[in-house]
Amino acid sequence: MTDYHKLSKEQLIERLKLTESKEAIYKTRDYFRNGLELVSTAVTSTFDPDEMLQQTVSVVRTLFGSDRVWLLYPGDPDANFVNVKVESTSPTYPGALDKGENVPMGPVEKRFIQRALSTHEPVTGLPIREGMHSAEHFQIHSQIAMAIHPESGDPWLFGMHQCDRERTWSAEEQGLFKAIGKRLTEALNVTHLRRELQRSERRLTLALEGANDAIWDWDVEAGSCYLSPRWATMIRSDKSHTDVAATPCPETIHPDDKAGFEQALQHYLTEGSGQFESECRVWDYGQQEYWILTRGKAVERTSSGKVLRMVGTYSDITTRKSVENALKDSQARLRKAQEIAQLGSWEYNLITQSGYWSEELRRILDIDQAAEARPESVMDRLHPDDREHFLQGIEDARLDIKPYEMTCRILMPDGGVRYLHSKAETFRDGNGRPTRLVGVAQNISLYKQQEQRLSHLLEDKRRLTRKSLQIQEQERRELARDLHDELGQYLTAIELSANYVTDRNIDLDPRTAGAVENIMRASRGAIDSIRSITRRIRPGMLDYLELEDTVRETLHNWHYCYPNIDYTFKTSGEIKGLPEDIRVTLYRILQESLTNAAKHARAKSVEVSLERAGNSIVLVVSDDGEGMDKLVPSDGVGILGMEERAATLHGEFNIHSNPAQGTCISVKLPLEIPSRQDTCGKEVC
Repeated sequence: MTDYHKLSKEQLIERLKLTESKEAIYKTRDYFRNGLELVSTAVTSTFDPDEMLQQTVSVVRTLFGSDRVWLLYPGDPDANFVNVKVESTSPTYPGALDKGENVPMGPVEKRFIQRALSTHEPVTGLPIREGMHSAEHFQIHSQIAMAIHPESGDPWLFGMHQCDRERTWSAEEQGLFKAIGKRLTEALNVTHLRRELQRSERRLTLALEGANDAIWDWDVEAGSCYLSPRWATMIRSDKSHTDVAATPCPETIHPDDKAGFEQALQHYLTEGSGQFESECRVWDYGQQEYWILTRGKAVERTSSGKVLRMVGTYSDITTRKSVENALKDSQARLRKAQEIAQLGSWEYNLITQSGYWSEELRRILDIDQAAEARPESVMDRLHPDDREHFLQGIEDARLDIKPYEMTCRILMPDGGVRYLHSKAETFRDGNGRPTRLVGVAQNISLYKQQEQRLSHLLEDKRRLTRKSLQIQEQERRELARDLHDELGQYLTAIELSANYVTDRNIDLDPRTAGAVENIMRASRGAIDSIRSITRRIRPGMLDYLELEDTVRETLHNWHYCYPNIDYTFKTSGEIKGLPEDIRVTLYRILQESLTNAAKHARAKSVEVSLERAGNSIVLVVSDDGEGMDKLVPSDGVGILGMEERAATLHGEFNIHSNPAQGTCISVKLPLEIPSRQDTCGKEVC
């Protein structure tokens, strides 16, 4: 048993750190997560960019308890003034926008902005001490800031002031501040994309409005062509004679297009069949150039086939031409977006076994842009362990078993490995037969790297927690032994001494006899309490009984304490010879579950099952008690502790409960803990 009186101050502090580290971790997680949730709500609550930024800085000021939060744009250290774009301040410490002042760019301000622009991390400062020009005026004792770099435009500067005191920004605060900066960057990017989308939608609307056509009717023999009033509107003419022309060739046609139009029309008159069609430029009477699509068809012919009459339309395709140019720009933006996201598109024809790969996909696969898109080229680069999965995915999509989606490894020419996540939609012909797969593929190698690092960190955390629990169990074992062997012996000696006095029939006065009786009663009660405490701290049956017998004995003792609660216990499979850490973990989870059922759930019956499922052990504890709402946070740590114990052994912990519907807790522990795996021994690139 540890004698804490003999520990040094440093050793005591270390013990406290070990005890409180887990709680600190969870507090930090809640602080970080809740802070980001508040900021995300502010970012997504409006489509107005100015309102979004104002709401966000207000939330950040409240979240950090700071006196002033601001956004500078552009974040230019060479500007004459500090350009405050958005600001949220406390009433006690108004800012530049509140005062309507331009803040001159001093040398200290300039160096601070340069520092922020030179890194992706937050930077801090003590402006008054550092002699910042504006610090005294605005009472800035401490500040923190970071640069924000949207995909378009100049960088922004995001920062906070503490005016009532000098403040040291903790690592957790700086981490949250950095995450908020990234969220603001994403919000600015989304705002830019939304504006681009609105412009694109407007162009499309104009193109649809331009579908109003003019009609022409040409009597070829008479040399007279009727033009509908819409034509005059299209060319902005108020002249009455413009409703009749000699031919469908526009009077104001662009000189460079006239010969081509007349040649195409003459060819149709002499040799053509079907439909006449020609695009040309025309000038309206305001000297503005338009694009016109002229379509027509012969409606009367002589017996020899000579065209006597044609009817057709003029369509203003100026908007379409503009849209075509916009489409080219859009395609260029799409290519750039794919390059940034490392997202390529592809198509696979299930009939011809041919394919298409976008430029970005070819870059991801490191395949020449001019090379033929053959499925064999991908198969050759697939990791051998993924090829069957790849072919099965295509076959499942073809048979409509499930949509095509998979992650595979690509072996690069330099020996590295790239992870590719691909998703596709199956297209079918009129008979329902699958004809092609059209999809996208994204290089997620960076994500896999981060996933592997996180997995390693989680595994390290599991090992540390498992070691901590083992030390805790060892200390419990030693404490229980010491209580039994040492304190128990003293209490037994007291009881025996009192019995000795009683057994000797010594003539004692009533007051002394009563005291002896109280000593005997108190010592027996203390011995019983010691036994109960030692069983709770570390039941001896954990050291000499199998898990099944331990559970059975635990349920028996628990029922003795709560006789009004019925219980059943059943087992399945071979459950003997389990490792100690599995036995202890399942016992502690059972112990906590039974306590919750009796003290909190007010259950009338409890069902416990212990099962060997393949290479795992499954414990299920269910009751018919009051249940609980899992969406309502709990102040207790019992469920969290059970979940943490299961996680340390790579187990699965589940709890199903609803108000007035009881609770079911299940935990599944593998008998063999998986070892850490590498990525095929290759470098992820």
